[in-house]
Amino acid sequence: MDSAAADISLGAVVIHPSSRRKSNMQSNKFHETGKEIGRAASYRPNRLIAGAIAVALIAVIASAYQENRQRRIRMEKGIADSAKIAADAERKREAAQEAQAAANSQPEIRIADFILQPRSRIESVLGKPVKSSECTDTTGWQYEYGDGSYLCVDHGRVILLSYRLRRVPSNFNDALSAVGLHTTVQPFAPYGSLLNVWSAERGNPLIVGARYAHQVTAMIGQVNRITEQNYPSTVEVDMTE
Repeated sequence: MDSAAADISLGAVVIHPSSRRKSNMQSNKFHETGKEIGRAASYRPNRLIAGAIAVALIAVIASAYQENRQRRIRMEKGIADSAKIAADAERKREAAQEAQAAANSQPEIRIADFILQPRSRIESVLGKPVKSSECTDTTGWQYEYGDGSYLCVDHGRVILLSYRLRRVPSNFNDALSAVGLHTTVQPFAPYGSLLNVWSAERGNPLIVGARYAHQVTAMIGQVNRITEQNYPSTVEVDMTE
């Protein structure tokens, strides 16, 4: 019996060495292929996760951008609104100043229209007198009014009129303007800017109407900071001859 028959008779299978090598190569190939398939399988979910993360990040960035943009728009609108409010307030303030300046430029009265005239004419402005007595500043009879103004009447004519201003003038020119008087002549000011006097005796008289006044006095009112007493602003025209 030859060797092949002996192997068969013994129930053994004999594998040729070349067949074993081929089998090992195929097994290795299948193993590598499986690893590649595994890597590919594991890579796909990772790529999907990365894509989802990227999408989420983009969404977050876009949301933050929109929020910042809206915040910037609100901020810019707030600045614009504040600027508009400030501009409106400034325009109102300027308008009020212009209105006040215009009001100040208009005289409260034109004192020349009432001096050397009957008392009844000035009473259309001052109302009825609240007190009367003999004049202490000049001849005639004195009448006092509710606003603090007073006048002296001699022979039926107003020869002295002290008018109390409704506001505090900024200077003597402003005080004169409030009663319709104007001058370029400098006053005698014995107490600084508080008391301003123009008189024929001092050589600096003012013309009131068509005549030189004996004396014109402009008192610039102020508040005494110690006593808190308010000293009124007055313009007095004395036409005594």
